[in-house]
This record gives sequence, C-alpha cells and structure tokens, in this order.
Amino acid sequence: MEYKINQQKEKKKESYKRYYEKNKEKERLRKKEYYKDNKLKIKIRNKKWRMLNKERCIENGKKWKHKNKEKLKIKAREERINNPKRIKVYSLSQTIKKSNKCGICGEKNMLEKHHWDYNQPKKISTLCKFCHTVQHHKSYLGGI
Repeated sequence: MEYKINQQKEKKKESYKRYYEKNKEKERLRKKEYYKDNKLKIKIRNKKWRMLNKERCIENGKKWKHKNKEKLKIKAREERINNPKRIKVYSLSQTIKKSNKCGICGEKNMLEKHHWDYNQPKKISTLCKFCHTVQHHKSYLGGI
C-alpha cells in the first residue's frame, strides 16, 4: 500500500515538472503576481519557518558561505568602502564584552554583538546567531 502511495506521489511530481517545463514563463509570471499580492503573508510564513527550523537555517548558511567565499570577500571589501562609519563602530565595540546568553531567546551558544544604532556605538546587545540574523532581516524588511 505504501509503495503505491509513493509511486503516485512520484508520478504527480513528474507531471508537475513536465507542466512547469512547458509553461516556464507563464509560471514565472504567476508566481511573481502571487508574491506581489501576498508579500506580507509570505514574509511572515518564511519567518515562522525559519524560527521552527533554526538548525537547518544555520546549516544551509554554512554551506552557502563555504560555496561563496569569493563573493563574501568582495562584499566585505565593498562594505568597508561604502560604510566606513559602521567599521569604526565595530572597532569601538571590540572593547565591550558579550554577555553569556542571547538577549532575546536566552541561547548560550554562537553569540554575537548587535548594534541597534550605529550613532550610539556603545549601545550593544548580545544575540545568538539566529536572533541576530532575524534582527537584521527585520530592519531590511521594515520591522516585520
């Protein structure tokens, strides 16, 4: 019985693939329209998924970084050129010690410093890697 169910799933999957291959442009436009109409809903759903799959997100991030070392070097170089104030703030923050747990979730591993405002270089919180990433995504997305 289980074998038949898996076989049916595979057939359905193949059918979707064939349809997508034939209608790539149509599907691309449909997805683009759906995203435009449901932007907030999609961002909230993705945020919930990331919260429920922290380990998977961290693992995927590590894999991506490993594959894209050159991209990251170029981005870091551009960051130093385009945001000298941020680099200065980072240097000032090196004298401040991190606390022993995340200020949001209480996690005790993979802790990082987070600047809430670069105009106040000494105003720093200790966050875990995941919460720190979420805070930056919030600021990019406009505070979801």
